[in-house]
Amino acid sequence: QSATFSNHPHQPFLYLVLRGQPATFVVLEASTYMPRAMHPLPDAEGADNLLQTTRGDIYIPTHPHGKLFYYRPTTNRLTDVPTPLPDPAFLWDAAEDSCGTVFAGSWPQARLLAHRPNTHTARDEGSICPQEDYIRSLAWSPFTQRLYAGIGAHAHLLEWDPATGSQAEILPARWCTQHFVARLATIRHWLFASLVPAQITLVFDLARSAEVVAELPPLDCRDILPHPAQPDTFLFVACGSLIAWSPHAKEPTVI
Repeated sequence: QSATFSNHPHQPFLYLVLRGQPATFVVLEASTYMPRAMHPLPDAEGADNLLQTTRGDIYIPTHPHGKLFYYRPTTNRLTDVPTPLPDPAFLWDAAEDSCGTVFAGSWPQARLLAHRPNTHTARDEGSICPQEDYIRSLAWSPFTQRLYAGIGAHAHLLEWDPATGSQAEILPARWCTQHFVARLATIRHWLFASLVPAQITLVFDLARSAEVVAELPPLDCRDILPHPAQPDTFLFVACGSLIAWSPHAKEPTVI
């Protein structure tokens, strides 16, 4: 249901979650696709997203019981992080801030959880959008030092300051008729936000008061990479194609 690659050059592994009762977390060797480890995820049936942290841990936000796990490749150990959520609950997405805190967004009540390294539980930060139910997507921007949360079932895009708990709506009013901000990604001072059902990605320039500077196809995943030969061009996958986009170009290019 979800997958990510190791970002360590000497550990080329593929991590994925297979749906089931329970779901299973699988570690594959990327070169051979042979399984290195398989871990059942108790009380979980699936995971929509995986997060690889700067420490190398893989966080697994799951449903339908709001279970949060993380896997440490160096020890091949899976840890269950207790969460103070009602049951049933869905954890949709996760993001890491510059201090290593991992945030997870949930349904119902659009609650935000925070798990700091070396602690045994996730703290409930409360509902960041009380009138809504879903935090469908999360992304951290090192540029602004803010967390961005995509909300549903009536779309909002919130900029949240973990230091103060203050927040601001940055989704332009004309897009608030959408149902979900379903996927978020950041790179440098750009924020990419995919909307459903419009099937469009808005690009926000966080250096210019979160001004919308482009409308692109919907993201298939949240990985945005710099072009190896063109520093001001970014690569991402949308609608099954590899797309190149530059803020200096009028339209994205299919590679």
